[in-house]
Amino acid sequence: MATKKEKVPAVQFDPVAARERLKALLASEPVRAKTIADEIKELMPEVSAAKAKGHSNDAIAEALGVSPATVRKVVKEVEDAAAAAKASASPAKPAVVASVPAAAAAKK
Repeated sequence: MATKKEKVPAVQFDPVAARERLKALLASEPVRAKTIADEIKELMPEVSAAKAKGHSNDAIAEALGVSPATVRKVVKEVEDAAAAAKASASPAKPAVVASVPAAAAAKK
């Protein structure tokens, strides 16, 4: 059975309207694409809480709707931030000085 093809109305291109739409688009604020760094910062609290409860990276990824690789990156960032905070909070360690026994020093 052959069906009649519907006629699609022709679209009229209006260069003036197109120019005005383009001007409006260019004048608006640029939309900033979300970066991985932004996503990691946003996910840190949720991922940290889930890891503290013992959930796996795969389970966290599925619950948050992100990839397991993203969760691994977030976990690494959290661990790096914790290590940096711990290092800056701990007092400086004294330098280790090798001691020479008095008898060995006296022989020289």
